[in-house]
Amino acid sequence: MATNGVLSINDLLQVKNATAMQYGIDEINKVVQADLAYYNGFVNESLSQFCFNTTDNTLLFGSNDKIAMIEADELGVAPTKKVSLGTSIGLPLKRFVSAIGWTNKYLELATPAELITNYLAARIGYVDAIQKEMQKAMYYKTNQTFVDSLDTGLSLGVKRFLNNDGAI
Repeated sequence: MATNGVLSINDLLQVKNATAMQYGIDEINKVVQADLAYYNGFVNESLSQFCFNTTDNTLLFGSNDKIAMIEADELGVAPTKKVSLGTSIGLPLKRFVSAIGWTNKYLELATPAELITNYLAARIGYVDAIQKEMQKAMYYKTNQTFVDSLDTGLSLGVKRFLNNDGAI
């Protein structure tokens, strides 16, 4: 089946009179990849209000220490002091995945609308996982220890958002 113009996810949802093989797997893939790139950009931009991208599993969080000023005369010297560098906070770099699998027989029978419906269900699951992790960080009060089993094997001290753990 020949296609004309720029296709979108909504266009593919309307195709119910041809199978995915007849319509063209490559055409469907182009639309899905373009939508995925746009959607990931949108999600990353939205998340940038709350967090930042990193590949580090630990960071140093600043301290609340202060060095007091004391009154002295012209010969007075204040005792020397040093502040702590802060505390180490752990960032669990978790891996979340989902998969949609299709056989050649399924592609011979399914319409593009059915394929896109599955893709959209996975996309909803993606946002749902992000929301659940953000809710845990924002609303759970207790800090936790996370064992990084995917990378270093270290036990990381994970702090909840600062408004919940008592830090100023």
